[in-house]
Amino acid sequence: MWLEEVLYRMGQRAKTVAGLRRRFFLDEIPDRGLVLLPGIRGVGKSVALLQLFSQHDGYLAWIDELRLFYGKGIRDLLREVERREGSGLESLDATILLDEVHYDPEWAGTLKWLADIFRGRVVATGSSALAFELTPELARRARVLWVWPLSFYEWLHLRGEDVRPVRIEDVLFGDVEPEYRPGFERFLMEGGLPVTLELGIDAVMRSVERVIFSDLLVTGGFDRRTLSLAPRVVRELAIHPGISVERIASEVGLSKPTVIALLDSLERAGLIIQLRPFGPRSSIRKGLRRYFVTPTIRYSLTRPDYDYGLLMEEYAASLLYHLALRRGWELTFWSGEGPDFVLIAGARKIAVEVGIGRKGGRQIRMALDRVDEGIVISEEGPKREGRVRWVPLASFYRGY
Repeated sequence: MWLEEVLYRMGQRAKTVAGLRRRFFLDEIPDRGLVLLPGIRGVGKSVALLQLFSQHDGYLAWIDELRLFYGKGIRDLLREVERREGSGLESLDATILLDEVHYDPEWAGTLKWLADIFRGRVVATGSSALAFELTPELARRARVLWVWPLSFYEWLHLRGEDVRPVRIEDVLFGDVEPEYRPGFERFLMEGGLPVTLELGIDAVMRSVERVIFSDLLVTGGFDRRTLSLAPRVVRELAIHPGISVERIASEVGLSKPTVIALLDSLERAGLIIQLRPFGPRSSIRKGLRRYFVTPTIRYSLTRPDYDYGLLMEEYAASLLYHLALRRGWELTFWSGEGPDFVLIAGARKIAVEVGIGRKGGRQIRMALDRVDEGIVISEEGPKREGRVRWVPLASFYRGY
């Protein structure tokens, strides 16, 4: 039967990754219930499922292949699992692993139904849009663990080094011991995505193209001409930091509304981050600041030229944005002279300034009348002056 063919192929693939080191997030996956792992292409979701499959009895299928090779969807797979087990899913205690579920147009309803009747574990991956498309019913039943680009210490870990990582919130709000490790600049350039460990920096652009021509094709609803011009939009973002929507539209040859829709879809696909300015919310979508989800994407598009300070700022934006997603907070940027970011944690507002070298804290102090506290990430510290704390870079590097 076709399920046996699928499981055999998954088993052969699992053998190729069984000896690789595991991503940190795998230790957070519970043994029961429905877990969703959204993330950008090339971030290691499929490898993570193969590692889980090699360690646990159960079932693994890549939904895009399932539809392409067999014309089947998730419900077809589940019916075949019941046939193979000789019992209904209600009585089955197993691990079911589903990769790229967004290729099944009925994925949300099927996973909700499965979560209601299945007492085992379901781990499902998909594009970042997965997290934004959850129905309220499915959101109540699922735990969402974002598969984010690599942090510096996770990159060191996957390359074979022994490290002692800590949560980024502990770095920002606690006293984490500095621990200098060489290689941070190289990491910013080529270490953000696990795919580069095996295939090199050229694999980054291939991942970007797969986001555009696979994920956006499925979820974006764009015509062929728009998709064909999307790589140029991405390149404009990389080459010209802070470029306006109007200029992108002029340079690429698309309308302004189309560029805005494309940027929103790139954000939902996990390729870029769009931050609003700190202050009162406006109904006008103007003045957003955009970062790539990892500075490695920017470097891959601009090499050999790059701005080390910009890559550092982009990495900080990515870490802080991931923290905000996990905790239900919001990350904004400071418009004009002042700190780089303001992290809104409920009623608490924290200004964050990031820099290479020594930072005196002048930019942070300019914001203290509008925020509750400030954090300076630089070569100085650890120290505190009133409502401002200095976090050494050698401590910040440990965060994930």
